[in-house]
Amino acid sequence: GRLSGSIPASIFNISTLRIFTCVENLLSGNLPSTMGKGMPNLEEIYIGTNNLSGNIPASISNATKLTVLDLSHNNFNGPIPSSVANLVSLSILNLAVNSLVLESSSSLSKFLTSLTNSRNLKELSVSGNPLGGTIPASVANFSNSLQSFSARRCNISGKIPEEIGNLSSLALINLSENDLTGFIPTTVDGLQSLQRLYLDNNKISGSLPNNICNLPKLGEMELSK
Repeated sequence: GRLSGSIPASIFNISTLRIFTCVENLLSGNLPSTMGKGMPNLEEIYIGTNNLSGNIPASISNATKLTVLDLSHNNFNGPIPSSVANLVSLSILNLAVNSLVLESSSSLSKFLTSLTNSRNLKELSVSGNPLGGTIPASVANFSNSLQSFSARRCNISGKIPEEIGNLSSLALINLSENDLTGFIPTTVDGLQSLQRLYLDNNKISGSLPNNICNLPKLGEMELSK
């Protein structure tokens, strides 16, 4: 059987806890507002595919050793706390398929810029959240560790910045089902590790840059309207 009910708050006070996994259950309720404060050794959280709701507590940034934060496929809402950017050891940040927005004083541009502090970030997914905004030139400052960037169906508009070509370790880009416009930048030839590129269902125009054919690992591409 699958676990139901809420996560006991006492779990978040176990100071020795390193990994917390409770994926694909029927858990509901909110995360405690003080989450992270009593967990100095917490390294990985996997609570994807449940029915959890409410806000992501800003206090999560107190779990300074966190390398994996996977809250995907739940009903979390409210703003993504800017304090997530203080988790400088993060390797995986997966917030996909919730109802998260960005703090009113913030924007997608600010949020992505702040994440460039996480020098070990390998996977970033915010797909399926109504974030809005544009992709900033500062994506160039993501560490070369970044291998996967997914922001499908996020109401993102504007152009794909030329600076995206700096991400030489990126194997997956998924920006499908947004409102992106303009051309695919010719700088994509810098994406020498790229295996999968999804830009379908946008408003991108122009022709495909010839040099996209020079990407040695590209195996799958979706560009249809």
